[in-house]
Amino acid sequence: MKNRLNKKKVVTIYIRYRKSNDNYFNEQRNNNLKDYIKLIDYLNEKKYLVLLIGDTNYFDLKKIRNIYTAKKLGVNKDSFDIFATTEPDLFIGTEGGAQNLAVQLKAKKLSINHFPYGHKTKDTKILHKKIIFNGQLLTESQCFAQINFERFLNKNYIIQDNSPDEILGYIKENIN
Repeated sequence: MKNRLNKKKVVTIYIRYRKSNDNYFNEQRNNNLKDYIKLIDYLNEKKYLVLLIGDTNYFDLKKIRNIYTAKKLGVNKDSFDIFATTEPDLFIGTEGGAQNLAVQLKAKKLSINHFPYGHKTKDTKILHKKIIFNGQLLTESQCFAQINFERFLNKNYIIQDNSPDEILGYIKENIN
């Protein structure tokens, strides 16, 4: 497929975005496709074939150039998901079940908007979500000391996704 589309490498982006009625435990692990648009544009400029898996039904994919999903290609979703998790040169996403095949097959993995602190998958570089406590942005070491493995934070904590620019910068630093 990448040869037919004149692409150098395959990148899979995993979007974990559950509905608002999902339980609180999982809500903080979500990420938003809108935060990845700059990254997708960059990857396309660099001739990467960008595959998108996960909870894609919540987004208008017609507005995003040069991404490939099972629906767009008209193929079986399960088969596409298996291909997208076993064949990428790079797997980008958050923690979730969709990463398991990529990790087991030793694909390079970058975890974006990762939460909670402390949970780490082997061979994975991580960009954690930002945590603000009583109005102060915590450092990563403070997060590990104060909220390691903690998913249920009280109202003094605000969990904040990384911006599209932060995500793009992180990928640029770690793509090779």
